[in-house]
Formats: sequence, C-alpha cells, structure tokens
Amino acid sequence: MAPCAPNACRPRSVLVLDGSCSMSTNYPANGGQPATRCADNARGRWTALRNALIDPQRGVVSKLDKLVAFGLVVYGSEPMCPIPGTPVKPELGNRARIEAALPAVQPGQIRPLGPRSTGSSTT
Repeated sequence: MAPCAPNACRPRSVLVLDGSCSMSTNYPANGGQPATRCADNARGRWTALRNALIDPQRGVVSKLDKLVAFGLVVYGSEPMCPIPGTPVKPELGNRARIEAALPAVQPGQIRPLGPRSTGSSTT
C-alpha cells in the first residue's frame, strides 16, 4: 500500500457584492425605508460591508489574505445588473486590489455604455 500524502488546497473565493444605492441604508435599518440615493453614510450597509472585508485589524480579507485567493465583483442596480467596475481576479495577497475596487460610496446606478437602448430605430 502506497503512503498517502496530504495535498494543500488553496481556497478561492470571489466576493459578489451589491453595489446598489440601497446599500446607503443604515445598518441595521430597524424597519427604516431603504436609501434610494447613493451617499457616504458612516452607519450604512456599504460601510459595514467594507469594514467586514478590509478593516486592517478585523476584516476577513485582511486576516485571510495570505491563505485565501480572494476576488471581487460589484454589481450595480440597473435591471440587467451591470458590473460598473473591473472585476478583481482571485489571487493570494489581493487585499490592496480589493480595497482599491471598493469605493467609499457604492457605485449604485451606472450605465457604463451610455443611455439604455429602446430597441427601436429612428432611421
């Protein structure tokens, strides 16, 4: 019988985050209405999410940066859920790239390709 050697498997995790304006809502909302405009809110869901991920002392990405290959995708709030920024590919040591891709205020409703097409032609 051949000896069995354990193989280390590096986990990969792509964080898919809601970047809609509702993330400006206070956290916890305590029954309040969701925000409809994107704003810098120190008590908002987006701030809580950023802190949970990239806080230098307590953030999960900060703590596991050398053990987990983290990636990131933030989606907006258009009906087709566009991806307003460039996705971050999962890699070890990605904390700085992930922090750079997480703006202080969530991207919200973005139309990166210009006005929405109605599907009709004017010619």
